[in-house]
Amino acid sequence: MEGLHSGHQEKYYEVKDQRILGEDSFVDRIEAEKGEREDAVYDIPIEVIAQEVSRTTGVAQGKLYSLTRNREEAQGRSMVAYLARVISGHVVTDVARHFQRSPMRMSQAIIQFEDRLLTALLKPCFRKNAPTCAVGALGIEDNRILNQ
Repeated sequence: MEGLHSGHQEKYYEVKDQRILGEDSFVDRIEAEKGEREDAVYDIPIEVIAQEVSRTTGVAQGKLYSLTRNREEAQGRSMVAYLARVISGHVVTDVARHFQRSPMRMSQAIIQFEDRLLTALLKPCFRKNAPTCAVGALGIEDNRILNQ
């Protein structure tokens, strides 16, 4: 109960970083222990990402915004959504609003795109020496996991 008598202490209400709450020394210690580099997030509008995806894939930009469920167009939208989230830190609801889709559908599209991307990256591994390649590609240190 000794803290009750000291009254309001401004040092406990100062804002610093806001991802970790505590005194400066505590925050500094946690940051040092974390030792991880924050992922870079670039301020790229969704429209610019859509333009680049359109240019790269050959899907007309207008078709990315169409309300049809054409496979090629849907895959283009899912690529834009994935890149917008990963590279620019856009939230799914913003991307969904941009394409006039439901957030749930846009989230599913991102998950499906991630699955296709992972499959495309790992497919060459499984044609040849699957266990060795998968160990390297997935960063698995113990090969026994794959041999169970």
